[in-house]
Amino acid sequence: MSVRRLPSQRPPPSHSRRRIRPSSAISPRACIARNRPRKTAKRDPRRGARADPRSAPHTSFVPGFAPGHQSVPRTEIRRIGMTTDSKAVQPDVVVDELLNDLAQLPDVTGVLLGSQDGLRLAHAGPSMDGTMADRLAAVINGLYSIAHGVDDGEGRVEQVLIRKSSFLLFIMSAGSPPSVVARKAGRDPKKVESVLGVLTNTRADEGAVGFAMVDLIKRMGELLATEARVGEAPSGDGQ
Repeated sequence: MSVRRLPSQRPPPSHSRRRIRPSSAISPRACIARNRPRKTAKRDPRRGARADPRSAPHTSFVPGFAPGHQSVPRTEIRRIGMTTDSKAVQPDVVVDELLNDLAQLPDVTGVLLGSQDGLRLAHAGPSMDGTMADRLAAVINGLYSIAHGVDDGEGRVEQVLIRKSSFLLFIMSAGSPPSVVARKAGRDPKKVESVLGVLTNTRADEGAVGFAMVDLIKRMGELLATEARVGEAPSGDGQ
């Protein structure tokens, strides 16, 4: 005896069957990530649209500008520093600044620029007033003359050092002083030579003081060269 199935009881065809994965195959974390809404970044309208870097002008990085700030074009970068106008140089002011710089060294109590005939040209220092400077100018002139006459006046006196229990005195030849400084003292700048004297306490570093004196004399010589160029410059009136 054969059994016939009704049409409604026939199994579905094999090609329409779907494989259903068990629920344990998908982790809860994956389900949360899949169902989470996607975030879209919104740009602040106040910042404006981003510029294409290929169309931006060629710029150069300037120290002090933070990332995101507007950079400065290369053609706008300029060097800001000292002026090169030699007419703005005031020799007497520069000499005072040089002496003040030397007077600010540790253990230095006074600095004097005097002429070799015993007159004060300029001075600086906490313990160097006009009376003290006049007396010290005569002293260093005499000491320099004595040292110059030790070997019958031959050679150049590079340095004279006087050491006492309470102070040290350094003396060096400083060459020709600036003309403005010499004229203020009533001397002809072409006929007068200057001497540099530094007064310190006993704790001063002799090497550091000597090096500072040599540097000051060198810088004063550069000032004389600048002063000569200014004096030789044409006045512009055709004469």
